[in-house]
Amino acid sequence: MFLHVSASSTRLVCYYDSSAENRVEDGKFQVSDIDPNQCTHLIYAFSDINAQHELVPKNETDIQRYESFNGLKTRSVNPLLKTLLAVGGITFDTRKFRTMASTQQDRTKFIQSVITLLRANGFDGINLDWRYPGGVQSQPEDKQRFTLLTKELKDAFEAEATNRERLIVTASVSAERAIINASYEVAQVAIPLYRGSHDTGDNIYSNTASTGIDTPTAWIPFYLEKFYHCNSCFLSTF
Repeated sequence: MFLHVSASSTRLVCYYDSSAENRVEDGKFQVSDIDPNQCTHLIYAFSDINAQHELVPKNETDIQRYESFNGLKTRSVNPLLKTLLAVGGITFDTRKFRTMASTQQDRTKFIQSVITLLRANGFDGINLDWRYPGGVQSQPEDKQRFTLLTKELKDAFEAEATNRERLIVTASVSAERAIINASYEVAQVAIPLYRGSHDTGDNIYSNTASTGIDTPTAWIPFYLEKFYHCNSCFLSTF
């Protein structure tokens, strides 16, 4: 389980890779081994995208694991513990992201399936782990499509949150100079999320490693610096 400490001392994001259950002997790590009192946010990795551009469980047994994972909230001393479901990852076929994000119709279908799966299984949000919109299998248009996807997810979550808490949208992003330049419209992605921070506690999670990339927008230096100066980052609308 990976720990990502946020810029705020009140947040600790923990990333659980469910494939750890398949390890042998001492390497095996199950949901029941997670101490929910160590984290403020728990991310379950990973889910999948099917041929119909819908968010779906990666394995047949995942629904049961989702139940156990979200049951950790009842074991935690923190009543505000949040759980998120990640989609993507380092071995994920990024063509699934690319084809889903290529049209508004398919993005909408994906977003509606995200809401359905998260609500049905007790998750509080989604983590997009697209590696990367500017990667080997990407197209030049993917950079803008990533921006559109994150914006439309947030808009849909806000519209859906009638008389209930809004779902969270987060993204795991690269900190490598070339990938950042190829993959992300930093101002378009970071600034709208920052603008909502006063009400929702938006933040960017990172460690302290620096890529040496200059911050392009001085009027929100903290958030964009954290986007640029990290080894691995979580960009979020918490």
